[in-house]
Amino acid sequence: MQTLYMFKASGLQRYIFATNKLRDVIGGSQLVSGLTEELLDSTLRQLEVPSDRRTMVQRVAGAATIIFDAPDDARRFYNIWPILVEQFAPGLELSQWMRDFEKDTPLLEVMEEGWRKLQLAKTFSTPALPEVTPVMLRAPRSGERVAANDPRDGNIGPSSVRKRQISRRARGTVANFAPGDVDPEWRTHEWITDLRQMCCGERDYLAVVHADGNRLGAFLIELANQLRVTNLDVSRIATLYRDFSTALADATRTA
Repeated sequence: MQTLYMFKASGLQRYIFATNKLRDVIGGSQLVSGLTEELLDSTLRQLEVPSDRRTMVQRVAGAATIIFDAPDDARRFYNIWPILVEQFAPGLELSQWMRDFEKDTPLLEVMEEGWRKLQLAKTFSTPALPEVTPVMLRAPRSGERVAANDPRDGNIGPSSVRKRQISRRARGTVANFAPGDVDPEWRTHEWITDLRQMCCGERDYLAVVHADGNRLGAFLIELANQLRVTNLDVSRIATLYRDFSTALADATRTA
């Protein structure tokens, strides 16, 4: 008996661009990226789930699919993961799902069930904890409970506080995403965290370039339909999905 576990963060655009403060946007983006990187790896390590008792099928920004060989490992992860995500990225909406299955059960059938359940879960809103009671002050920009007071922005909520903590790491962001053959001097440049660092007059203009992958969920379902006729075993299917998610991350960095 094995357990297939899936989680997916929803409303990523809404979470990242909750305010027009550039440092919040940078911090929100780094939190989403870190969810399936350092936080996921650290949690599995702290729960003492070694790599030989799990298979990482897919891990992309804000979502992951894992096969646990021991159902107890999956349940421990299932119970603790939402709490850790709320601490790591306050305000980020998370859906998760898991199911035990026998090793001779077609993996694609189980994965498709998980995709449907996670898609359905997006229609339900999970209240943030702790709840904002009538006696609590609310941050005017986000409506969250007040977690700090910024000298320039006034009262801000816990998500903004956390995003600004993370955005201080922006110095290393260029080095993390730059291609290997880029000019070494360019790697030392620090990304700005305030748009006023770029423009200072009334007639200054900025250009925003936005690139996003569309219909990734539909692509994964179509991939499953094509794999269904191949009679590949579980390990090979898991490898194919893992290779796809790795290639997607590499393509994003290259772009």
